[in-house]
Amino acid sequence: MTSGSELSSLFGAIARDARERKRKADDIATKAAAAAPAALHVSMVGQQPVRFFRPPLNDGRPDMPWCSLSDILRATGYDKDARARLAVTISRDYRERIRSIADPVKARLVIGCYVLGMDVLSAAVRRGFAHGSLIADLRDGCMEAAKKMLADRDPAEAALYLIDAAKRWKPEEKAA
Repeated sequence: MTSGSELSSLFGAIARDARERKRKADDIATKAAAAAPAALHVSMVGQQPVRFFRPPLNDGRPDMPWCSLSDILRATGYDKDARARLAVTISRDYRERIRSIADPVKARLVIGCYVLGMDVLSAAVRRGFAHGSLIADLRDGCMEAAKKMLADRDPAEAALYLIDAAKRWKPEEKAA
């Protein structure tokens, strides 16, 4: 049989171990949060907050702010299974338009170019899963993020940048 002092010692060791594990987990979470790119802007798309980020490509070409695809998918009105299937399809078929970045809440976050986010949301609206006003919400959120992204530029230069950025992800139009 175990004595009271032995039990007290054992519980003390367990408590110290739990505190040490929590401290290590907090340290890891703090480092992950510091490494994660901060959202440039968060905007409500319907009842869903959607995070916008600086474009991750750094290729010198103009680009619109990118958005969290998981946030967009939650705004669509699709059920969890449909969102998961759509996420898999997007990951497979649109690799050039998505990137995985560090996220302080989850280990990774998939972001996509604004045009892809708009296409996903537009499809949900056309199919009747989401209200049409969400399109304007997403567009307005992107413009607010773009204002922050280009705040240090001359207004005319920023406008020209956004015109070129809007063309980046559109498919080339074919002559008739």
